[in-house]
Amino acid sequence: MWPPSVRKVANVMTPDERKEHGAWFLRYREQGDMAAFERLLDAFKAPLLGYLTRMLGNPNRAEDAFQEVWLRAIRRADSYEEQGQFSSWLYRIAHNYCLDEFRRQGRENTVQEPEMESDVSFWSTLADPGGVRADERIYEQEIQRCIDEAVERLPERVREIYLLRTEAEVPFKELAEMFDCPLGTVLGWMHQAMKRIRKHLLDSNIVISEEIEPQKEKIQAAQG
Repeated sequence: MWPPSVRKVANVMTPDERKEHGAWFLRYREQGDMAAFERLLDAFKAPLLGYLTRMLGNPNRAEDAFQEVWLRAIRRADSYEEQGQFSSWLYRIAHNYCLDEFRRQGRENTVQEPEMESDVSFWSTLADPGGVRADERIYEQEIQRCIDEAVERLPERVREIYLLRTEAEVPFKELAEMFDCPLGTVLGWMHQAMKRIRKHLLDSNIVISEEIEPQKEKIQAAQG
């Protein structure tokens, strides 16, 4: 089975859900509705934190960044336009925060290796509670390790597009708006990421069956 970091390419947030997030933020901005804001925090907790963790390479720094991104969103609430997509607006703030951090540390073009909190991968924690054979788990962990390694080696812009799409589930059309480029360019970057990841797996002697090979249709289905 293809690990979540690649399989999630096909998981697209519905247009209704994206509109709902914008409505929640407007209720918070216009009416001070804290319940609506709490729903936003819950909705973006996993994807935004996942994106920040992979970008900054440190879970503790990502937690701090998560709070700072929301503080910046609150300060800039008036800049959010109702007709825009809330997720792309929020992730643009997160993207700029990461760039600020990289510049502050003098490593704008480098990426820190993620700190592992344990020798058990995130993927392995999603295993069936009924149990997974030890050899299967070891193989899964090896695939995840190779995928993470390949992602860290991607060119900066390709890597960010990949993480925004797989970790944050930002639709391709919104990514095109965020980076002010044609949709085809974004799809090209994503295709490049998937191709490089697959090559790294093959170079690492990890056999990929046709069943789990990234398919063109999956990327096309994720364009919405």
